[in-house]
Amino acid sequence: MFSLMEFFMSASCFKELDIKEQDLFKVVQKMEYKKCLAKETIFSIGEEGDNFYILVHGRVQLFLPNPEIQAV
Repeated sequence: MFSLMEFFMSASCFKELDIKEQDLFKVVQKMEYKKCLAKETIFSIGEEGDNFYILVHGRVQLFLPNPEIQAV
């Protein structure tokens, strides 16, 4: 099974922050797993960013609007 603790402890960006393991454990305990369906929109441009996503399995696609095309 995938371990978020192992992921965070091994990720170089988190190692550089020198976060204590017990503090990281508290954060991981608060995290929730969410399984998304194929082609499900997770968030849209302009929405308030109130979640942090970690892709455990699968793939995602990001669509950005073309700034040269104005919406009507």
